[in-house]
Amino acid sequence: MPTTQLPTRIRLARRNAKLTQAGVARLLAVQPSAVAQWENPSGTLPTGKHMAEIAVATGVSFDWLATGRGSMASPLSEPAVLTADSIAMDEIEERVLRLLRTVPPSARSVVVKMLEGLARC
Repeated sequence: MPTTQLPTRIRLARRNAKLTQAGVARLLAVQPSAVAQWENPSGTLPTGKHMAEIAVATGVSFDWLATGRGSMASPLSEPAVLTADSIAMDEIEERVLRLLRTVPPSARSVVVKMLEGLARC
């Protein structure tokens, strides 16, 4: 079976994650036109950093995304364990979670540290 081209794999990963180009752009803190270019066979290629962020944002294996080899599924995509503590208890918690998911992966730890600081007040 022939290996798919990188732009096709990026599009497949995005669609599988039920994200729009604009949604991926928000998660990676880039312009939507950058995502469109990455999905265009004659467009520009994402940097290695952006490839890693695409893999995380869409839940696919970095190896598959970068090379087309192996499984599309991320080794980190184990089934979630739901506990009472992992479910939003009210609308505010749900809103915070939704907002956190729009923060670029590289900045999420900053947001968590801010929340931890507020929790100590």
